[in-house]
Amino acid sequence: MELFGDEHPNVTLVRANFAKITSGDVAGAMADWDRDGRYHAFDADGVESRDLSDVTDVVTAGQRLLEHHENEIIEARAIGEELVSLHLRVHATSRAGRTMTADYLIVLNVRSGKIRWACDFIDTTIQTFLDEAWS
Repeated sequence: MELFGDEHPNVTLVRANFAKITSGDVAGAMADWDRDGRYHAFDADGVESRDLSDVTDVVTAGQRLLEHHENEIIEARAIGEELVSLHLRVHATSRAGRTMTADYLIVLNVRSGKIRWACDFIDTTIQTFLDEAWS
């Protein structure tokens, strides 16, 4: 794993964006995205569960659905010159009181200093938890 000070600039951008999101700075986080940015979410079966073209909805979804959620970056890595992969761990409590800890993956495309798109990939543990939270 690269040290934070010596990492690829796109990884630094994505880490900074993640820090803004987790601190509640939605406007600051959105400033890191291309104005036509897109977010795609894939469920546990590999099916695109949502084409979340409004990135702001993605950023604020956890606040609306969950009593508590916290994400931590386990690993952030540059893949070539435009891709960044994030291995994340989520700790969450639904409004019904169910708790979950699970890992997931996000791949982001960064070009010219802006996040252009992101895709997240979850497993059955997260899928079941989210299905219950949305119902």
